[in-house]
Amino acid sequence: MDRKEPDIDSRELDECIEEDTLDLESVRKSRGLTLEDISRSTRVSYSNLKAIEEQAFELLPEPIYARAFIRAYADAIDIDGKEILSLYGRYLKGREEGEDKNEILKKLAGRKRRTGLWIWLIIISCLLVLAGVFSLYQRDKDNKSKENRLSTVEEAYSPSESVPAADVNSGHTGESSPSAADGSNTADAVEAPDRNAVGNIQPANENEQKQEAGNADEAAGGEYGPYKLTIQASEVTWIRITKDNGPSFEVLLRPGDIITEETSEEFGLIIGNAAGVNILFNGRPVNLTGKHGEVVHMTLPAGG
Repeated sequence: MDRKEPDIDSRELDECIEEDTLDLESVRKSRGLTLEDISRSTRVSYSNLKAIEEQAFELLPEPIYARAFIRAYADAIDIDGKEILSLYGRYLKGREEGEDKNEILKKLAGRKRRTGLWIWLIIISCLLVLAGVFSLYQRDKDNKSKENRLSTVEEAYSPSESVPAADVNSGHTGESSPSAADGSNTADAVEAPDRNAVGNIQPANENEQKQEAGNADEAAGGEYGPYKLTIQASEVTWIRITKDNGPSFEVLLRPGDIITEETSEEFGLIIGNAAGVNILFNGRPVNLTGKHGEVVHMTLPAGG
């Protein structure tokens, strides 16, 4: 069968080309062919031939098959298939660029999410570190404040000179705290601090009070000399002790210190921190009322 000469040349085909499309239907009809005729001769399905003719390339199968169908269609209508393949190539390039753009957008979105997560992790870590530093600073500040208060109390009660608490010739005896290195019953004796100096660490409304008849009579229990006095300190406390109207002596007790004294007639006591000591008189507790840093005068037994 002789091949029919094309009725239009490439110049006529170019006139049918718009910016991005080809009027392939007009070319086919000028050949007196239908899509069914071309499908029977090329064995390409009608739907694929229609997609080629309308340049609906997205409806075609994989490029390796689509290019073969395009060539078969172009041969069937007796035109050069380069123009159609060129349009199909531009379609593939645009699709790849679109896919690449989508991939890039997905990657950027993933990176943005990861970056945001890291930023939040860094912020939370910084907040935890700052909270820990502030906690340590506050604890150190509280410890220093406690040390300063204790140092102020000790300095206020500390004497300028220290002398032995017990004089062997005078018959005074003293018991030190269980932590004493030599185990002997001694206590630090000190000069009396200035009354104004004591007042500096007492409340502004300091009231000296005397523990009289009721407490002392209860402590003495109606007994007569000799009398035994035991004083145990729970806080830093300065005490002046007078026995039998004799010369007085002074001691500075620290927490845990214990002293014991005996007399045949009476004890006279001046206690610089009423809430800082526990007193036993003849083995019985003395009800000593007073506030922290308050000075108390006491005679045991009362009325002696």
